[in-house]
Amino acid sequence: MDANSAVTTVVLENVPGTDDTNASFGIGRRIRAEGLRTHIPADGVVASGGTDIFVSGVIRTAGEGAYIGVHSWISDGTRGIDLPNSNLLHQPFITYYQEMGLPSDFYWFAVRSASPEIVHWMTDTEITQFNLIATQAP
Repeated sequence: MDANSAVTTVVLENVPGTDDTNASFGIGRRIRAEGLRTHIPADGVVASGGTDIFVSGVIRTAGEGAYIGVHSWISDGTRGIDLPNSNLLHQPFITYYQEMGLPSDFYWFAVRSASPEIVHWMTDTEITQFNLIATQAP
């Protein structure tokens, strides 16, 4: 970041996800700390860990036809979608989304939307419901 101090926006063209949630959260926290915007270009795709990175932008924008995908996480065979809401394994995700200015309802929506093996592509209504686009961070 120091070498590119003029950068104001991170463009996420095709970020389908990651096997390392902690890495995605680390990238997202750095984007937020630097005060950067995030943008998905027209017909761009973010999903899973890519969505985690996208929501870190202090302002989030997307071009026409951009896709935002969510699903349950899986770790060592444990699937978030199968755990009761009271399970403490949910907490790091809830905390991260709250740090990014999103309500815990977004996490519950995402983790319950699809099993880890598939992706739920969010509708315009869902994107609006959670204020994912053109949202200024608190």
